[in-house]
Amino acid sequence: MVVSMSALALVASCGRTSDRDVEFMSVAQARRLWSSQQGKGTQATLFLDARSQEEFADGHIPGARHFSLADAASHGTPADARTADNIVVYGPDPASPAAMGLAKRLMAQGVDNVYLMQGGLLRWRTNGGELEK
Repeated sequence: MVVSMSALALVASCGRTSDRDVEFMSVAQARRLWSSQQGKGTQATLFLDARSQEEFADGHIPGARHFSLADAASHGTPADARTADNIVVYGPDPASPAAMGLAKRLMAQGVDNVYLMQGGLLRWRTNGGELEK
């Protein structure tokens, strides 16, 4: 419960960016972007996993980086977020407050092209998306 309360406190402190400001991306769109960069040695789309480190270690979108809301609050924006064409943030499921909070935090920090993946990792997996450990 401590983690949940901390996440909610961080979500509440995301500045003036509201839930309505967050743009959503379907899993199908995210998979197309992910597929388009496979084998090219480039990461035009940065996938950020907002789940816990333990959940990330259990399986995540291949090439995704673990970057939590707490990381954004204490470390700021990841350096490669400013150069990525798109940033896709995801959590475990469609109602992830941590993923919404991370998307809002990045936007409040001036990062463009931030999208919240609809359905989170749950929908990625049910639609045949790969995972890596």
